[in-house]
Amino acid sequence: MDLKDITPQSSQMPPNSGILYPTKPQSDWDSPNYRGVIRINEPGFYWVSAWTLIVNGKVVLELKFTQKENK
Repeated sequence: MDLKDITPQSSQMPPNSGILYPTKPQSDWDSPNYRGVIRINEPGFYWVSAWTLIVNGKVVLELKFTQKENK
């Protein structure tokens, strides 16, 4: 799989999106494999989509959040 390098855009993520960076391996089973930042404008429930990309030579997960409609 070819991964897209989004290093130039990684510090300017749009609203309702985020990036997760891999963490150093931990011996503790409940330690996260990824950590990052998200920007959500509205409270509520969201659908989450993820893409595997490259930032600064590292594989990251880019996330997009779409607010679920309240019915």
